[in-house]
This record gives sequence, structure tokens and C-alpha cells, in this order.
Amino acid sequence: MSEFEVPAPASASPRDIPEGKLLSPGAVATLFGVDPRTVTRWVEKGLLVPVMTPGGHRRYRYLDVMALRDGLMAQDKSPHNTPPAF
Repeated sequence: MSEFEVPAPASASPRDIPEGKLLSPGAVATLFGVDPRTVTRWVEKGLLVPVMTPGGHRRYRYLDVMALRDGLMAQDKSPHNTPPAF
């Protein structure tokens, strides 16, 4: 495992991850309970911006991931909005 990657076991919660860390697509998917391909679709839609490692791998800033989570939760609670289809 590289210094950029944070393992995210199924029991991981956002409290377990330091704020300055970068997350792998798999770690982001685990936190949201979605397939890693969904994370790729979020990037394509501009909802997340990856950081590219020197080896060409995508990583995501923890704070960006939490901002996406907060935005999706706020949108989901709005009575006039339906959750986005991912």
C-alpha cells in the first residue's frame, strides 16, 4: 500500500480517516456503499476531482469526499429535489 492510499474496511467510518489523507477509488466507494465505477461516474459528472499520483493513479481528497457526502445529503433532504441517479 502506498502512502497515498487509505484502506477502508467495510466497518470504516469517516471519523477513522485523517483529514489530510487521499483516498483510493475503492476507499471512497466503501465509504458511500457504492461500486467503484460509481466513483468514476461522479468524476465524469464533475462531482469529484481526482488527484493524480506520480504513478498515474486517481486519489481523492478526504475533505472533497466529505463535501460531496454533505451535498448529497442536503439535496436528498430537500422536498423539491430528487436524489441524483448515479
